[in-house]
Amino acid sequence: MHFQIKHLLRPNLRVSIPRKSTLGRTVTAAQQCGARAAGSRASADIKKYFTPQCCRSYASDSAYSRAFASARDDPETYWGEMGKDITWFEPWSKTLHVEDPVYPNWFVGGKLNMCYNAVDRHVESGRGEQPAIIYDSPVTDTKQIITFRELQDQVSRLAGVLVKNGVQKGDLVVIYMPMVPQAMFTMLACARIGAPHSLIFGGFASKELSVRLDHAKEKVSMSPELSLDWEEEMATARPHDCVSVPSNHPLYVLYTSGTTGTPKGVVRDTAGYAVMLKWTMSNIYGLSPGDVWWAASDLGWVVGHSYICYGPLLHGNSTILYEGKPVGTPDPGAFFRVLSEHGAASMFTAPTAIRAIRQQDPQAAFGKKHPLTRLRSLFLAGERCDVETLEWTKRSFGVPVLDHWWQTGRKGSTF
Repeated sequence: MHFQIKHLLRPNLRVSIPRKSTLGRTVTAAQQCGARAAGSRASADIKKYFTPQCCRSYASDSAYSRAFASARDDPETYWGEMGKDITWFEPWSKTLHVEDPVYPNWFVGGKLNMCYNAVDRHVESGRGEQPAIIYDSPVTDTKQIITFRELQDQVSRLAGVLVKNGVQKGDLVVIYMPMVPQAMFTMLACARIGAPHSLIFGGFASKELSVRLDHAKEKVSMSPELSLDWEEEMATARPHDCVSVPSNHPLYVLYTSGTTGTPKGVVRDTAGYAVMLKWTMSNIYGLSPGDVWWAASDLGWVVGHSYICYGPLLHGNSTILYEGKPVGTPDPGAFFRVLSEHGAASMFTAPTAIRAIRQQDPQAAFGKKHPLTRLRSLFLAGERCDVETLEWTKRSFGVPVLDHWWQTGRKGSTF
């Protein structure tokens, strides 16, 4: 597959990212008496929209087993039914076409747009004032709530900026940004106009960044990079509508970590990915639209693509975007604070993060300061979770803890 890399978006050299913009309801230490007051205000905004839930439920083994059996025995019928949960611009003519068993084609003939399903659809259905992104950055003392309506405005205008600067349907846009809302805006804006994106982990230094760009150079032609002032461009931008794309249109290219050799670029198509992600939010993670969800990962990894950005937004959930660490920002109670303050119903993280918390706070003394009244389940993946860590997590968080696994090439969880 041939891509033309049109633009490289990165924060320090080419894009000025407003870390404390006036978008949404932003709370900073300068505006409130410390982070505690800021958190109270952000949390109060969320509680205006959500109804308290007392039950601690999650997707049951029996429900999952029934779904697994149906999908295994009759995949066309099962996934054809699940595909109806996505909004299509044109319906598909064939649910599954297998010419090459390694690369099956799903929802053949259908046309859709990922951004429309993740953003616009919720505004049109009455969820416009629901928080879509809950940004929490102990690194910059910033907390910000962005509703679906505000997200639609930002993404549609940024899509207009990209088009104005020459980005076309099918062009590959490389994104190099930290964990800030603007990174998600850019992903969604690319999807809105049918331009595949390749978001590179913001923690990579120049060498790792160049390896990924050099790998792409072997297949693509490079053109001049985009140089923008974010606020200046957005102030005069004209909104751009969602572009209809075929089911197999590439949504993004994501590179593996490179721990087992040269990083490998995985190309993800649109329709199968959208249907699968939306399905997992209820059938694996047990969430209902409107629930607050937190995947404590990074946008630069497949977990971030699937379960910080696209998955929860497709399902109508509020997704927490956290710029911080499990310890040291400022203490090992950070995860507990975020879960408690924002009323998260479920969380996804790695055993390594839990081990770091346990090592510094074995009795969970910091964590006990933050009641987890809305938390119903916690999911672990990334590497095998040892029994001691698993049992400590159950005791400390007080909810069922489910250890599952998946990888970059699989796009989502394998329960």
